[in-house]
Amino acid sequence: MGAVELKGKTVLITGAAKGIGRSFAESLATAGANVVMVDSDPLGKGAAEAIRNSGGKAEFIQADLADPAQVDGIVPYVVARHGTVDILVNNAIRCPIKSLVEMDQSEFDLVMQVNFRSAVVLSRKCITVMTGKKRGIILNILSTAGAKAPEVGGAYLSACAASKGAMAAFTLSIGAEVKPLGIFCIGVWVGLTRTPGGEQVFRSLAERLHMRYEDFERGMVPPELVAGALLHIMADPEPYSGANVDIERVFQVMQQRPIEMPAASMAVQAQPPQMAPVLAQKDDLGEMIFLAHDQSLSVIGSVNMTQEGIAKLPDFYQPTAKKDFAQRVGESLDDLGAQVKQLGLWLNNLEASWKRKDGSSVSVMGGKVIAMYAQREATLRKYAQYLRETAQSGSALYPDPKQAQAFREGRTDQASIVDSFCENLHELQEGLVKYLSK
Repeated sequence: MGAVELKGKTVLITGAAKGIGRSFAESLATAGANVVMVDSDPLGKGAAEAIRNSGGKAEFIQADLADPAQVDGIVPYVVARHGTVDILVNNAIRCPIKSLVEMDQSEFDLVMQVNFRSAVVLSRKCITVMTGKKRGIILNILSTAGAKAPEVGGAYLSACAASKGAMAAFTLSIGAEVKPLGIFCIGVWVGLTRTPGGEQVFRSLAERLHMRYEDFERGMVPPELVAGALLHIMADPEPYSGANVDIERVFQVMQQRPIEMPAASMAVQAQPPQMAPVLAQKDDLGEMIFLAHDQSLSVIGSVNMTQEGIAKLPDFYQPTAKKDFAQRVGESLDDLGAQVKQLGLWLNNLEASWKRKDGSSVSVMGGKVIAMYAQREATLRKYAQYLRETAQSGSALYPDPKQAQAFREGRTDQASIVDSFCENLHELQEGLVKYLSK
């Protein structure tokens, strides 16, 4: 997949003061977009200023999306200032944790206004603008805390579930309407994300459901990873158009078809050009980067297979298996999966930077890879040891000798892959340190 090039594009994004919205706004600005950030929280002003100070283009509109008059004025204001809206991101969300009986109608209506009605109004106005150009993208962020919350049965989420469920159906309908006009409408189920808002929601939900917050926290991914996946969609939106996509699917596509950022991160762009090291045309370091990225895909696959294996165990035994994993490896399987995906994403970006000979970006991404591997090396090696140890014990669950042998061989092969990944990352770490010291 080619580079994400959004230079000159105007993006309107709601719920942009913090969390996923802010992270995505930063990624969009890095890709060259002119970002208009909308939020009722005044923190958005500082977020937009930080983007500008880092070399990006951003402005902040403080608006209450529960106020129809304020919502009606947003798109006309943006068009008057910037001439158009190329991309609309409906990301705003309110998610009170209350039973339907506890919530009065005014609060329920407020959630519907912020989460759904504002998206309908903004979409209608943006479609009118985009139709004249015969191109545009509408991205609707759908929360699994609402309509897709099977792990908790959706309890105490009725307002959020109703609004995001409506948004999902809305996406499918208008996606079919506008695709012939050259406009792509896409919904994305973003899953559990480590944001201030997410933490507040899931702490409240854990209390109501008599669960531990840590049970939710283990499955959370950083907002930067979500932003990277959303940016990946921007690079090639047509395959997703008219559909509601689970972000896990996008994570998988990202590993198979990496994207390139058109320039270094905003922080590096602000540095003098002569500070960026010049890449050699050929170097063993490049081969190590490419190999590490390929191996990261295999390790991610191994973690996914381990998760699937535990999920196939009897319900009563799954908690014990998960606890055993955490004790042996030092962290939960979900946490390991999230960390390996993040490392794989950074290796993907490092590979893309190396291919286009962008020394500044190699320095930034290389530093991130070095830091993360230093933190995760011990855990990865314990994971390889876990795979070796359970190759024999786990095979006892299979009465068929051939199935038992296949399980042992599969686990042993996976352990070897993780070991090889660690060894290559160790060499890559040394190579990157030498490169960064030049």
